[in-house]
Amino acid sequence: MAGWIKLHRKLKNSLVFDNPDLLKVWIWCLLKATHDDYIQMIGLQEVELEKGQFIFGRKVAANELKMSESKTYRLIKKLETMQNLNIKANNKYSIITIANWELYQFDENKNEQQFEQQMNNKRTTNEQQMNTNKNIKNNKNNKNNNNIYSESLIKKIMSYPGKKTKDTRDKKLPQLIKKYGEEQIIRCIERYSEEVKGREKRYILNESTFWNGRYVDYLDDNYEHDNVEEDINKPQKTGYKGYEL
Repeated sequence: MAGWIKLHRKLKNSLVFDNPDLLKVWIWCLLKATHDDYIQMIGLQEVELEKGQFIFGRKVAANELKMSESKTYRLIKKLETMQNLNIKANNKYSIITIANWELYQFDENKNEQQFEQQMNNKRTTNEQQMNTNKNIKNNKNNKNNNNIYSESLIKKIMSYPGKKTKDTRDKKLPQLIKKYGEEQIIRCIERYSEEVKGREKRYILNESTFWNGRYVDYLDDNYEHDNVEEDINKPQKTGYKGYEL
């Protein structure tokens, strides 16, 4: 294509600029794109191209870029996932469209202020959408977490004497509540808390360890209360038969 293209200074602050190969392919795409509506012949087929589009063939692109075909295609697809361009393919060829072509390659009668305003509007819209998606996700997660436990169980969980591990708890507890019932789970926490009362912190199970299996001996059918006074200054026996911390 004859003529020239414009590169905005903001390019140097982009993720594309951080990768030399990606930058090379991106500039190549800009150079390949037509600056006006154009009809290109593919064999005997006339293909109408709009501004900012070009016909893409993996072999030709690899040859011009002096890269392997697989690497060329990976970089093109990466630019697509970054929303710099989009690819419309059929069984004969692909048409690549540069995103916001006229926004970057603006006409001479558009001044820099207009360009900046368009970019700012686009950025604001994207940021608002990202914030909206983030809020929806957070609200959904909060709603799900709030529905997992009752208020009484939450209070009992907060009183667990060992180190808290929320991720493991939220993964394991819903299944255990469904299997054993919430009241029995509360009793497990109470029994273990009573058993380790006064014990040094280093000899108290982390919550992740407790919910990953050590809770079993504190279930109604398994628990055997031990009234033997224990030395709290050394590793002590738990409600588990045959286990020591």
